[in-house]
Amino acid sequence: MNKLLVAGLALAAVGFGGAAARAADMPLKALPPPVPVYNWTGCYLGFSIGENYGRTKTEYGSNTLGIAPGTQASSDIKLTGAIGGAQVGCNYQVGAWVFGVEGDFSATNKDGQEFETAFPNFRIQATETWLATARARLGYTVTDRWLWYVTGGGAWTSLRVNNFVPGSVFLTAQEKQTISGWTVGVGTEYALDYGWSIKSEFLYVNFGSKDFLSAGTPVSDAAFRIKQEDYVWRVGMNYKFGWTPAVVAKY
Repeated sequence: MNKLLVAGLALAAVGFGGAAARAADMPLKALPPPVPVYNWTGCYLGFSIGENYGRTKTEYGSNTLGIAPGTQASSDIKLTGAIGGAQVGCNYQVGAWVFGVEGDFSATNKDGQEFETAFPNFRIQATETWLATARARLGYTVTDRWLWYVTGGGAWTSLRVNNFVPGSVFLTAQEKQTISGWTVGVGTEYALDYGWSIKSEFLYVNFGSKDFLSAGTPVSDAAFRIKQEDYVWRVGMNYKFGWTPAVVAKY
């Protein structure tokens, strides 16, 4: 009996050892390659194009026309035009959050005009030639390559106000100023390969109230208080410097 038990154990051991040897000879299944995880940390340079809409409210200031200051000088002037320029910025990513700063400068041809209410032969015209902003950005990565953000900061523009009679080279008075204000907006950006990304952004810009011309200006004989707002929508591309294909790897 003991001999049979010993023999059985020996056969079992031999079978187990053979199975283990065959298993050792089988090829191992390869693990999937690591998936690159995009990281937004770094500085970038890019360009953008889009549309620039605006609204100009006009009121009389001091004048020699006998009109009470604060009286509306024209209907709201609706301005439209194209916009295009360049931006530069830096981001720093912490987990899914992205903190950044960005500055941009764009040329624009936004322009509009309306009848001067008290003097219908005259027009009041507002024209912007460029727009610049300096903003902070706070973003959240929906996926590692897809970023949504809010943004806000300061804004500057070159605004020209013209009070004129159409067709006359003499009956015209104009003044151009660089004015400042503030801006807020939202946007989204998607990272492509090799450091490139594409973006879409909307900005609301408010320049408050600024005075143009004066009661002593020939032709206008009045100062105009201008309240200027912009609505900017644009798309663009950025290139991030120091790009690397994978910063973190996950399986």
